[in-house]
Amino acid sequence: MPRYYHATPKENLGSILRDGIQSLFGGVYCSTSEETSARWICFTRRGSKEIITIPFNRPDGDKRMQLGTDHSPLMTKMIGVNEEGASFVSTETIPPKDIDLDNIMVWKNPFYSIEYEKEMERVKNLRKDMLADIGASMLKDAIFGSEEE
Repeated sequence: MPRYYHATPKENLGSILRDGIQSLFGGVYCSTSEETSARWICFTRRGSKEIITIPFNRPDGDKRMQLGTDHSPLMTKMIGVNEEGASFVSTETIPPKDIDLDNIMVWKNPFYSIEYEKEMERVKNLRKDMLADIGASMLKDAIFGSEEE
């Protein structure tokens, strides 16, 4: 039975244990290599000090598991992993009962930097403020009409 590994920032573990690994951006992204999974999320989540790899199994030929197309050959070379097995996508949420709890691993993120984490927080707050401004403007237009009318 093939084993897959999903990697995510450590702070997501609580919700995963409660709700499972949720499908985002069209699926649950994983790899058949634990190290590949860890390297990929470390590279893409530089604001996360620690990440975790979460193992789960699926039967051979499981139709829910599809070969992923999100890892380009250039990216797999950049993070130093083998392309084969680097990317799979589950079309469904991975329920908590399917997770191998005894083999969840915590990894230190070698790409982490406090500066990057602070910058991402600043960007997140700017985005939140921008969305609040847009929402307030739309509400004002809905109540009072737009200036163009």
